[in-house]
Amino acid sequence: MQGIQPNKGENDMVNQINMLETKDVVQTSTQTNVLVIKDLMQDELKAFYDYAANVNQHDLYLTFEQVANAEMFEKYLQREQVRPIGFIDKVRGTLIQHENKADLVLTASLSKANLFGLLKLYHNIIGREIDMNDMEISDEAIRTSASVKWGVPLPAERPVKQFHKYSIYQLKGEAVYKSTFQHQSICAALATTLNIYNSDDLDVYFNKLTLAGQTVIKGKLHTDGTINTEQHAEQKDNHIAYSIGIICIDVDHEKYEYTPYLSPKYPLSVVVQENAGIVQSLSLQANADMMDAEVLKQFGTMLEYVLTTSDSVSNSTMASYVEELMAPYIRETNKSSQENILERLKKIVQLYPHNIALSDQQGNMTFEELEQRSDIIAKRLIKEGFNAEDKAVISVNQDHELILLMIGVIKAGGVYIPVDPNYPAERISFILKDSAAQFFISNLSHYFEDTNYIKIHPAELLQQTKLEQIHDIPLPAYTPQSGYVIYTSGTSGVPKGVQVPCENIISLIEATQKEFELSANDVWTMFHSSSFDFSVWEMWGSLLTGAKLVVVPRETATSLYDYYELLIEHKVTVLNQTPSSFYALQNIESEQRTPRLNSIRLIIFGGEALDNTKLKKWFQRYSSSKCRLVNMYGITETTVHVTHQNILKKNLDISSQSIGEPIKGWKISIRDADGASCLLGVEGEIWVGGAGLSQGYLNRVELNREKFIIDETSGERWYKSGDLGRMKSDGSIDYLGRIDSQVKIRGYRIELDEIKKQISRVPGVRDVVVTVHNTEKHADEHKQILAFFESNKAYNSNEMKEILLQVMPSYMIPSNSVQVNEIPLTINGKVDFKKLINEQNEPYQSEKNSTSGENVLLDIWSKILGKPITDEDSFFDCGGNSLLAVSLLSELKQKVSPDLTLKELYLHSSPNRMRTFLEQKEWGDVRV
Repeated sequence: MQGIQPNKGENDMVNQINMLETKDVVQTSTQTNVLVIKDLMQDELKAFYDYAANVNQHDLYLTFEQVANAEMFEKYLQREQVRPIGFIDKVRGTLIQHENKADLVLTASLSKANLFGLLKLYHNIIGREIDMNDMEISDEAIRTSASVKWGVPLPAERPVKQFHKYSIYQLKGEAVYKSTFQHQSICAALATTLNIYNSDDLDVYFNKLTLAGQTVIKGKLHTDGTINTEQHAEQKDNHIAYSIGIICIDVDHEKYEYTPYLSPKYPLSVVVQENAGIVQSLSLQANADMMDAEVLKQFGTMLEYVLTTSDSVSNSTMASYVEELMAPYIRETNKSSQENILERLKKIVQLYPHNIALSDQQGNMTFEELEQRSDIIAKRLIKEGFNAEDKAVISVNQDHELILLMIGVIKAGGVYIPVDPNYPAERISFILKDSAAQFFISNLSHYFEDTNYIKIHPAELLQQTKLEQIHDIPLPAYTPQSGYVIYTSGTSGVPKGVQVPCENIISLIEATQKEFELSANDVWTMFHSSSFDFSVWEMWGSLLTGAKLVVVPRETATSLYDYYELLIEHKVTVLNQTPSSFYALQNIESEQRTPRLNSIRLIIFGGEALDNTKLKKWFQRYSSSKCRLVNMYGITETTVHVTHQNILKKNLDISSQSIGEPIKGWKISIRDADGASCLLGVEGEIWVGGAGLSQGYLNRVELNREKFIIDETSGERWYKSGDLGRMKSDGSIDYLGRIDSQVKIRGYRIELDEIKKQISRVPGVRDVVVTVHNTEKHADEHKQILAFFESNKAYNSNEMKEILLQVMPSYMIPSNSVQVNEIPLTINGKVDFKKLINEQNEPYQSEKNSTSGENVLLDIWSKILGKPITDEDSFFDCGGNSLLAVSLLSELKQKVSPDLTLKELYLHSSPNRMRTFLEQKEWGDVRV
């Protein structure tokens, strides 16, 4: 890229267009300032040569460039204008001369001389006696640790540090100077634009430079362009952390051109060139590691709009302009497939009739058998009075029969509603009534009153005898309204049913099959409960691509060691996991001497936020070329998945918020509280549109109206996710948590994720969650921030407070930081905040490591379980689970036996049995 263009006067200014440039940065460029003295007169030239011949160049060294033509003159001038000073403590003077034209370029570090120091030097050179030791330096030469939260820089593709510069020379086709703006107008427009970005980044360092001197103002920028000096920016690392630096330069531009620094010092630097108080041009500058180039350009475009728009512009007009700017980043959705789910399944059966479709503890079933047996179920349902669009609640154990029943309901033209048979009777009863299901397929003996349904025992539908009774029953044509309903927890505490048509399932498979190379060679597991929508992806993703689906019984799914062995036994290739479960599974794998999960080629994470820094153990064993890891963001209301993001080894050191780009056919828009589009980098609610939108909530008219929105402008339908996000210039999305994780307490706006990150950096802390609890409903003064953390090292709440006070202001410190044995998960693998809050009055008590040797195992067992037990109590009978077992093993390795394995823990799960085993192991008397 070319350097900064010399100021050539008003006539030339008209010909310059607004432009975005990217330039390389060297270490000293932020501290380098440059003064060009143009068109030296003959007497100035003579004085310069005399000075150069006689001066002691202790603080100054001079060079001469005699060039052959005007083109070379411009080239040399541009080179000197962007050449850093380096680490030498001198001023560099370069005279560039062609025939009668000569320019002098003076370059120095700001710590050596600023504009006024360079001017003094120039006057000294041409014969005015000024003390060289009196050169002024800049108090503005500060490296700050501030940032602009909407900058959203993209990952660097090359190691060279760069900065972006967006120059504004024209407004609506006219040169800027014709608008006769003064710098206060620019400041006011800047503040207005920042408000459009919902930005709090208004800590400003303002410096007006003229030949007569400088004016420095520090404080908060207001929308009228003034700066409140009573409001000071926050101090970080003993420096003032300014988010914005505004440098106004008003020198004799016919004679001088001044560059205050070669690369920006602030997260957002604004350089305004003036002439006699009238703005000639301005440039926005930001380092690439602080702000993406397209974000800077869009910000500049928005600033131009504000500068050229009257104060009376309506909010709707502004919103329309923002939507116009964002239109290129919202992808178009594809037309829905012409193929329905039954046609797709039949095609798979025809292609792979003898391939294994389902596998469980009872054996294997081919696609041909699956087709025949699901047909039988559909016909038996119709014989019992099942009609198209009827709903059937299915509550059976998780095995191949569950799959057959769900497919049978679809073939009968209906909607299946999977319900875990282990749910409380009250919840099952609610689902039956709320869904108005006509059929209840279950072997549960409980009778649910106040409901009107036909109950069928699954054995009646699954039997393969008396087929002549149903032989002549025709199966209906495909019913577009067929599909499934998943019940999710509601904010009011009442579950809500999300109805998803089968065409969404087809769209999901078509969006992902090519991307993930899904084929009949794959082996999947249905690990998650059928009541959790992740299982929809596992089931149909396998069956509709001809793969083998291993249906995992719930007792195996809750015993990760058994599940680990199942993955090896069946040579699973596609693994779907919530991050929390995978972290524990990864720990089991790391216990093995050699890698054993070699068959897995694709791991898909979903259901909760992924912390990619916790995947290092996996990448120590498996390369990205061997096994692809993908993080997928999704919502039940939008058919499981929405976006996908590859996880690479090179990105593991930084916790990424990116959830990637929408999958094919889905799209995302970031909206503000009023439903207007947000600009790049601006936080807002994630709205999802496209092929995955469900039909809405059953019997929730008001909620559907609130959450499923018809855009008034485009007529498109969107789902308001309640998740906070922002869009980057490459179309990817950063997930920033739930909207309600951004809270206000005593007037302060607090990001809970920021507290979480700080606690996670405390030595020994393994995992942490942060929430807000209101001890008195509707009384804001009782709001408290609560933190729950797992740690290898014991901390009480006061100790954690002292640590956090070193990195966060006091208003962000949790009221209580509770160390827990394990952060509990719900049945769907998500954090169980309700349980944490209910148990917060029973804080973890650090157990002193017993020195007697007799009770150390009992102490460890009690510590992990959080309650006293006896020597004979089994870990798993006392509330332990697969994830807690990993924590127990870690504790045992540290304090008892470093080579203990998880398998040995499972086999010897009481303190007494483990003690006996360890003694035998020490004596060499272990028997298998």
